[in-house]
Amino acid sequence: MSWRKISVAGHKFEVARTTLGLGGQGKVYRARRADTKHPAIFKTMPTSAEAEQRLRWLVDQRLGQILPQVAAPLAWKEHQGELAYIAALANGVPLDEDRPRTFPERLELVWILSCLWSRLETAGIAHGDVAPSNIMIMPNGWADLIDLDNYVTQDPLNPAPSMIGQHPMMAPELRMARNAGQPIPPTIESDRFAWAVLFSLLLFYRHPTDGQIDGTPASFDAAMTSGIWPERNRAAQAGETPMAAVGEPLAKLFDGAFSLQQGNRPNAAAWRVVLGQSLKAMVRHRCGQVFVGTSARTCPWCGAAIQMPTVHGDQLTIRVRNIDTGREAAYMLSRGRGLMLGRDTIPDATAYVSGRHLELVIVGQDLRLVSHGRNGTTVTLGQTPRQSLNRLATALPGSKLDGAVLDVANTRIELRIGR
Repeated sequence: MSWRKISVAGHKFEVARTTLGLGGQGKVYRARRADTKHPAIFKTMPTSAEAEQRLRWLVDQRLGQILPQVAAPLAWKEHQGELAYIAALANGVPLDEDRPRTFPERLELVWILSCLWSRLETAGIAHGDVAPSNIMIMPNGWADLIDLDNYVTQDPLNPAPSMIGQHPMMAPELRMARNAGQPIPPTIESDRFAWAVLFSLLLFYRHPTDGQIDGTPASFDAAMTSGIWPERNRAAQAGETPMAAVGEPLAKLFDGAFSLQQGNRPNAAAWRVVLGQSLKAMVRHRCGQVFVGTSARTCPWCGAAIQMPTVHGDQLTIRVRNIDTGREAAYMLSRGRGLMLGRDTIPDATAYVSGRHLELVIVGQDLRLVSHGRNGTTVTLGQTPRQSLNRLATALPGSKLDGAVLDVANTRIELRIGR
């Protein structure tokens, strides 16, 4: 690969001479720091006073440094008559090129995205171009957001974006204004609609309108401007993820998000909370399928009657032994409450262990490990190789975790689980 050298904000970079791809508003090139060879991207776009003001504003927010999972511009410059910026290179593949994932994996992915979206909203920023192609996903399920060029902000002095987002995700007010020949810029509220469309697409592996329209643009627009989440009108089909699998609390968020009343659309924080609760409420039925078990009386997948466990009915004794020092502590884990282990509750834990490092939660008949620690957690089960816990680990029967060895940061512990 042939490289050219450029300087951005006093830093030297090497930029590939051929494009990595074409974005909606410019050209993207692979880049790297000249000294460390750390990967990055270099993007160029047409210049204008409004575009320069928007780019300068976004760089000044230092979003790329504060939230690395959002590939926001780190520095910018004028380059050969165009605007250009450097941003982090997101890992993984575009979401629309990802491998098939199970329902629990998809629910976890939507929760991860809601956390990133929530951080953006907290900063007063909407993405403005929500789409599967603008999300990069890694094999372990972690995801990054890319391409904030069309961002929306509540700052009244910042110019509006030049695009209105992508057609399949477009909010009703944007769609109707465009069809009337009087397009309007996206807003925080229209972004919330787009996120809901994306979440619905990810959870069910189909666009909300799939199979419910006659294929004409008019029927598509009618379904997307009805004020009703189209999944509510879908008849269950064999082999598809049933709408009821997500649970009624999450379904009600979709109902609000598809509302024509923009103020009724739930914000990112509401999605993050309900999705987190839904992850903890997942149940595996005897048919082998997983669903969010909030108030269901039958399995959404097979239709068989189910008996939901009582919230506080089950208890486990968790014994934590520091392998290096031999000191041990015992705790009671109750269904619906969870147990948080950290620097103060793990015997002889080092300073590298976070105060809230590892959470244990009973999920259905399984035990879930949730790693919150800054310095990570790995687990070894019997003869299987040591593996890193992602933000959420796959739920496992408690019997399999009995005797598991965990490296909590640099403190090695053994778990013993009993009734």
